[in-house]
Amino acid sequence: MSFIHQQLVAGLQLQHHGRNQEAKTIYEWVLSVDPNNFDALQLLGSLALRDGEAQQAVSFLERALKMNPRFPDVHYNLGQALSNPSLCASRRTTISGLVLPDRIEDIL
Repeated sequence: MSFIHQQLVAGLQLQHHGRNQEAKTIYEWVLSVDPNNFDALQLLGSLALRDGEAQQAVSFLERALKMNPRFPDVHYNLGQALSNPSLCASRRTTISGLVLPDRIEDIL
């Protein structure tokens, strides 16, 4: 087991015991060593989502999906983050370059 993997396991254990800030510190360290680490990206995204930091969650989760687009939990968490009202300036949301209308009548 690599040192990075050991650190991720330690972070998960901390997270399961409610010590999210300590887990976050570990995941951030992993990204400082391996900026494209899928596990650290998606775990930071889920923590950001849990903490109500939708924009930060979107950033981490989108990066994670670029690394592994076949992980359904990350898609789910990204959807949750994107549905956060704090991201909807003027009630529009951009998803992968698509602008969703405010009302269905806008596209009919």
